[in-house]
Amino acid sequence: MYKRYYGNVIGKSLSEIAPLAIKHQLIVSINVGRKEIEDGQFINILRRECLVNNLPLSLMKVELSEKAVSAADILEGFCQELKSLGVKISIDDFGVQNSNLARLSQLEYDEIKIDKSLVDGISEDYKQNIFVIFSDALAKLNKTLVFEGVENETQYRFIANRYPDALIQGWYFSKALTRSELAKRLTGVAP
Repeated sequence: MYKRYYGNVIGKSLSEIAPLAIKHQLIVSINVGRKEIEDGQFINILRRECLVNNLPLSLMKVELSEKAVSAADILEGFCQELKSLGVKISIDDFGVQNSNLARLSQLEYDEIKIDKSLVDGISEDYKQNIFVIFSDALAKLNKTLVFEGVENETQYRFIANRYPDALIQGWYFSKALTRSELAKRLTGVAP
């Protein structure tokens, strides 16, 4: 039941976003947890739904939860197979649980998404120091850093100045958009 439900969710999501993703070369992200990795069907479902929707796998990104990264024994093979298909891999919400830099060095992935809970500490000196130490260590892995949950100019400026090559996302830039709002934004029509 779960596999069918999950496959339907992926199928519906991709059918709605594929035309925009193809036209504007947008990367489509799908969050994946331990259950999807361990059941062994996720990659087949993803391949099938991308094929049905004419969506190149090179426009797909799989976001792995930190829990999935720390717990799944089959994760290395999972990541290797995705990478061989051209799918991008992101480690999501890093810093929430038992962050393990050694584990990260064993995996193939493209980016690390630093959780909002760490970004929120930027305005407090002692938390800012922890944020910098943590983020500097991640920057040394030579992967793209993505800072999640940026909500104000102080956070934005601090991150942009210290990590100029990083990607920054959050409500500071935009609220979550529906498909139609995104289409309007991409064509230059204000939603």
